[in-house]
Amino acid sequence: MRRAFDRSSRHQGSLRFLCALILWVAASIAHAATIEWHFLGTGAASTPPPPSFVIYPAAPTTDDTIIFIAPAEGEGGINAAAAADAYGNPAIAVDSTNRTISVTFSPRLDEPIPNVIFPVGGVDGQIGPLDAGTWVFEILTNFYTFTVVAGSPLAPTATVEWHLLETGLGYTPPPSSFVISPVDPNTADTISFVAPAEGEGGMNYFAAADTYGNPAISVDSTNRTVSVTFSAPLDEPIPNVVLPVSGVDGQIGPLKAGTWVFEILTNAYTFNVAGPSLGITPAGNQVVISWTASGSNLVLQAATDLSTGNWSNVTTGITTNAVAPNGITYVFTNAVSSQAAYFRLKQQ
Repeated sequence: MRRAFDRSSRHQGSLRFLCALILWVAASIAHAATIEWHFLGTGAASTPPPPSFVIYPAAPTTDDTIIFIAPAEGEGGINAAAAADAYGNPAIAVDSTNRTISVTFSPRLDEPIPNVIFPVGGVDGQIGPLDAGTWVFEILTNFYTFTVVAGSPLAPTATVEWHLLETGLGYTPPPSSFVISPVDPNTADTISFVAPAEGEGGMNYFAAADTYGNPAISVDSTNRTVSVTFSAPLDEPIPNVVLPVSGVDGQIGPLKAGTWVFEILTNAYTFNVAGPSLGITPAGNQVVISWTASGSNLVLQAATDLSTGNWSNVTTGITTNAVAPNGITYVFTNAVSSQAAYFRLKQQ
């Protein structure tokens, strides 16, 4: 398999750690736009500064996160701190309306420079997924164009990717446990997750995929299981870009109520999804009943006597008054009377 770096180096772990400490990164925490000085490598793994603008994959789609390398007219230094001292820190902005990506540099810094040889030249990072169309990448006096084509529609109920460990100025260790947000999800929520992958990863997405394959996710609503599997290891060129990954992250849901199992490699984690809650607010001589749902598979039911078990569907008087981040807010207004009334949501 082809390599753009020496994975067998005994110093690889310390190099990554020290890089994380000294690299000055001006980036968005979101995967949509990150940038840093481009590490040129040391010793036998040393590479010249990038002569041209390069993206991976070379023919991106609207599904892809794109890794890029770009020259910076010879700007760089013995390490990222030295480059920032001489030229400033790189920052990136994405303008989806005009389909432009702009790299700018902060004013030159005047700070101590560590005596560490991690030569940098040019910049690298990642952008996307981007909208379909022709994009312009601007850096200093140079302009580069590339095209993004429409990809296959992504299922909104399940996405997964390698988990990025380095964001902004910080470095985080590989995930050691399964974590979801929100911690107590309900059937209206789209759930974000981070999961360990038994130490699997690499210095960037492409290196991880080259060794372990790419993660894929499936949702079995009948058995309430979410399964992460990996493709066969890929044999593709690996860009010399330090964006370490380990474990996976993504989104699932909305899911139906109940206890779910998240499976990845030899590990299985359980979590609970609660049904949506009803809100009841007095409003003069009326009460306003509201709930948020991501779909129309819930029906509001009413009863006047709980002992009989007789519930009837509320079919009129329901309106939608807002689109919440996790679905549509439904509202039903009921007049206050001397007769007791009970309400519940039932999944169809």
